[in-house]
Amino acid sequence: MPTERPALRRRLIPGAVGEPRATAVIEATLDAARHEMPGGGDIVLDGPPGASCPVATLVRAADVCLLVTVPTPFGLHDLAQAHELIAARGKPAAVILNRSRGDEHDDSVATWCRDREIPLLLLIPDRRCVAESYSRGIPVLGAIEGIEDELIRLREPLRRLAARGRSGVAA
Repeated sequence: MPTERPALRRRLIPGAVGEPRATAVIEATLDAARHEMPGGGDIVLDGPPGASCPVATLVRAADVCLLVTVPTPFGLHDLAQAHELIAARGKPAAVILNRSRGDEHDDSVATWCRDREIPLLLLIPDRRCVAESYSRGIPVLGAIEGIEDELIRLREPLRRLAARGRSGVAA
């Protein structure tokens, strides 16, 4: 008998069209999300890679940050920069490794995470079907069988990490 999985309430809240400052868009989107969920709940904000001002705005609002990286030297460099920003603000973080190939590059990301006691929660395999789906505008959820369940299972480890954080948002 299949186990029941928690229902996801998905609501896309667009940013402020025409606003030239990304931080203002993020703040308005966060306000709209909080308004949509007055009783609380998990709010997930997707942001740009790196350690820019928009990322700092997201981190400031977050209880926990989920960093997505790829197993390349550039990916590891960007991961380190983003984590430095997050750690400076006292926020917990976890990592997803995208385009995982099961090689020494994956190992370097895993070692980096282990050395910093950062959970590596998910490996998304490097598959041609994912790239083909992306090229047709289909996200990873439509490309890899079972990935939605794996992403849903991230909820509890992220909540545990957030319990060590402060404010109620996952960025």
